[in-house]
Amino acid sequence: MIHFKSLLTYPGSRDTQVFFFIATQKNEMTKPGWTRRQFVLASSTIVPVASNARAKDGCGVYVEADSGPFYPVGGVPFVADLTTGPGGGRANGQILYLFGHVTDGACSPVAGAEILIWQADMNGQYDHPNAENRTALDPNFSYYARVQTNEVGFYLFKTIVPKWYNFQGLRRAAHIHFGMKHRDGGEALSEMYFAGKEHDNRRNTDIVWRSRNSKTRRHMIASMLSPEEFRALDIKFELGSLCCKYDLQII
Repeated sequence: MIHFKSLLTYPGSRDTQVFFFIATQKNEMTKPGWTRRQFVLASSTIVPVASNARAKDGCGVYVEADSGPFYPVGGVPFVADLTTGPGGGRANGQILYLFGHVTDGACSPVAGAEILIWQADMNGQYDHPNAENRTALDPNFSYYARVQTNEVGFYLFKTIVPKWYNFQGLRRAAHIHFGMKHRDGGEALSEMYFAGKEHDNRRNTDIVWRSRNSKTRRHMIASMLSPEEFRALDIKFELGSLCCKYDLQII
């Protein structure tokens, strides 16, 4: 049985639960039914405490995150492509294929895990009631979606690279939120950030990022690579797109 370990009640988050989550960056896909977590939205005072406990050697490091102020409201559709609008229009921004494998504490693949993502668009906007400015939303971008891992624990999204943004005085580096749950028990949360000089500079001024344990937060950073690096996956990548491989582990 797979268990997601509850860690603590997050200071300043008004009962938002924080969970152990293992995220590793190392070198298919959908089915219907995510029920929205009943989170009380986190406040803008965020003081995360990362654990440095290790799982099985080579499998990852515990890295947890809270839901943040933009956790999706209502049901989240099972869809892998966030870049195509209801009328067939194309979302603005750099196309990004986001994929990886989900494994358990023994490094075995986890089939049937639901992976949820939510993020800002190329203008740093979220489609959420808590967002400070919703006047420039991209009608062709989905903002959040979920998929289910296949028999080898693989998941895949087609999205865009989000932009950094300011929220209630907080300067946030570009990132993508992850939620994960499995029928055998529990849920977990994390964030993925991007490698590269501009992104590195933004993270250095992001107090949420800087408050993470410096020994573990590097595992939340993914490189944007050419699809040529992943030809073996037999995915029909869009011309000019980039890829992030972000493996996840649950125990």
